[in-house]
Amino acid sequence: MVSVWFWLVLIMSHAAEPSEEEAVAGEVIVYSDLLVERARTEVMAVLEQHGYTEIKERDGYSLMQHTSAYRGQIRLYDDGRMHVQRQGVRFGPHKSEWAERNKPLAWLTCLPYLCTRPGGVFVSQRRFKGYEDRVVRASQATVHNWNERLADQGLEFRLDTLPEQLQRLWDEGTPLEGDTELSTYVARRAALRLFWQSRTDTPHGMAVRQAVEAFVRGVVQGSAHPFPPDEADWFALKVTLQDS
Repeated sequence: MVSVWFWLVLIMSHAAEPSEEEAVAGEVIVYSDLLVERARTEVMAVLEQHGYTEIKERDGYSLMQHTSAYRGQIRLYDDGRMHVQRQGVRFGPHKSEWAERNKPLAWLTCLPYLCTRPGGVFVSQRRFKGYEDRVVRASQATVHNWNERLADQGLEFRLDTLPEQLQRLWDEGTPLEGDTELSTYVARRAALRLFWQSRTDTPHGMAVRQAVEAFVRGVVQGSAHPFPPDEADWFALKVTLQDS
C-alpha cells in the first residue's frame, strides 16, 4: 500500500497556484504527443530538403521516395526507426506535367518498354551506400530528437503507476527497471537516485522527477533508512535535511 505520507506530501506540493511550467507538466500526455509529432515533422522536413517526398501513409510507417529513383526511398516507422532502401521496379507513365494533366491518355500511350521504371535496382551497392550514408548523417540530429520525445511519451504510464512502483521498490526491492531484486536499502536508495537522474529535461521528465522527490521526502526520509547527508547531493534533499 502506498504510504499516506507520500500522498499527503504530493497533495501539498500541488496546493499552491501552479506556475506556467507546472501547468504544462500537468498536461504531460497532450504535450508529449505534440512534441513527438513536432519532432517527426522536423525529420520529414530535413528529408524533403534532400529530395524525398512523402508518398503514402501505411499502418506503422510513412513512405518517402526520392525524386531521383536511384537515390532510393525511406520508411519512417512510428517507433522512431528510419530505414533507407532502394526503389523497386515500377510500371506506369513517367512523371511530367503533361502526364499529370492527361492521366488516361498517358496510360493509353504507355508501352512496357517506355513505361517500365527500374528505380534503383541497377545502382551499384557502393554508390547506393553513399546516398544512404549522406541522408542518414543529414537527418541524424532530428531523428535522435524524435527518439528522445518518443522515449518520454513511452514513460507516460509511469505517472499513473509510479507511486505504487516506488513503494514496491522501497518495501520489497522490486526494481523500477530490469529484473534484479534489490536486497539492501543502500541499493534501493541508489536505484531511486539513478532513476531520478536518468529522466530527460522535458515537462514529462520533470513530472516524473517531482513524483520521485515527493516519495523520497514523504517516505524514504521518514523511514529507518533515509538518505544520509553524504548521499543527499541531488535535487532538494539538502534543503530537506537542513530544515529537519
